[in-house]
Amino acid sequence: MSKRKKTAAAPIHNNILSQCKEKVKKGVVSLYPNLLGQKALHKLTDEDMAKIIGVSRTAYQSKTKSGRFTPQECRTYCKYFGKKFEYLFAEDGDEYAS
Repeated sequence: MSKRKKTAAAPIHNNILSQCKEKVKKGVVSLYPNLLGQKALHKLTDEDMAKIIGVSRTAYQSKTKSGRFTPQECRTYCKYFGKKFEYLFAEDGDEYAS
């Protein structure tokens, strides 16, 4: 077995990740703009979005800020809105992001 040489990619990745988290905290970047767009298009409230995936309104709000939806919650939204995961959960800067 050969040992793999560590590269500088990990520190760079961590730096980019921390920058993205800071932008989200400051409200510069919106996680999942297409999901939020579908919410607006269908005139749904945070309470409605929470009921769709079976969580409280505050849990839904926390998930939209952190981006931590479970796979089942993602599938539920995809089915509800009739959209593919790649579209619905695209982030700002992704190919599918609006």
